[in-house]
Amino acid sequence: MPQKHLKKLEELNQKITKLKEEQKKVEDDLSLSLTNILKKKNAFSIDFETLIGGIIHVIETTPKDPSIAAGWKKLGAMFLKSRSQNTAPKMAKK
Repeated sequence: MPQKHLKKLEELNQKITKLKEEQKKVEDDLSLSLTNILKKKNAFSIDFETLIGGIIHVIETTPKDPSIAAGWKKLGAMFLKSRSQNTAPKMAKK
């Protein structure tokens, strides 16, 4: 294999490694966010099998029934919006 192809292959491998590292960080951030939301909504008071069953139901139903998914998406967006408003820094009154 010519040297320029080997160099290009090495560059691509480095990019792939960097992207995998970025993907792991994003997945870790999402995992932490999801855990915090579950805590905030007191979801851990539900028995674990029921909680997991509900999550699996959402995962399996979403691709099959877009109308239900749209309702869940709206509910989630409203929750996240209210959450971001509650955590936004308060402006000092003049």
